[in-house]
Amino acid sequence: MCNQWPLFAPIKISFDRERLKKEILYSKILNEGFLATSHLKDNKNFWDNGTNFKSQEFIKQLKVPLWSDENRQSLIKKDIDTFYQINLTEFSNEAITDVWEGKHQDKTKIPLWIKNDFSWKLRKDFQFPYLKKVLDSLGLNYFSMIRIVYQIPPSIGLIHKDSGPKTNLEYYNNGGVGITLNVSSGGGNLYFVNSQGQEITVDEDNICIWHFDDSALHCTNEVTSERIQIRIYGNHSNYRELMDLTGVIF
Repeated sequence: MCNQWPLFAPIKISFDRERLKKEILYSKILNEGFLATSHLKDNKNFWDNGTNFKSQEFIKQLKVPLWSDENRQSLIKKDIDTFYQINLTEFSNEAITDVWEGKHQDKTKIPLWIKNDFSWKLRKDFQFPYLKKVLDSLGLNYFSMIRIVYQIPPSIGLIHKDSGPKTNLEYYNNGGVGITLNVSSGGGNLYFVNSQGQEITVDEDNICIWHFDDSALHCTNEVTSERIQIRIYGNHSNYRELMDLTGVIF
């Protein structure tokens, strides 16, 4: 069992980013996205303690829409948008309109791809042959959740975490993967806090696929055009073998 996995690592596979972008945009699927945001705690984003990201750029984090509380009964709209997402896979007959289950307040919140770590199926209306070809090239034993995450200007990627470090460690040790297809950066970049508490910026123009441990606090700067990424979860017999270890960040 491994006690540490990289927070970030390029994946040694490539794809035609422009071809995949055109396939997604032509499908009009972005019209069905749902907002992916956090909730207020002490009158600010639950995840934002105000000390993690230093750039003036991140003052705009105060202007993203947030739920008034974890029950999501009231959305407080503000001046700049944030992430939207669309699930492309399912494991039951019900549409999946969230990616987590449970709540932070009673410590039950868990990502659906970890709680339901088994083979999911593509949606019946899945119409992305090139994306399917890219998925097949990864050599996964199976995939679970696959979701499009996108931003349309004006938009900044909300500061957040998707999982916890212990949860992800167990997930990766059991063969789990967390892969991002960087279809279009939209002029934005991934920012995250590494294990030493340092702010790291990923130059996305030079990397088209990467591993990212989403238990790290992360966000994006403001985008200038459509930003489209595809997050892939599933299982691989030797995930570390896919990684370019010369570019890892812990």
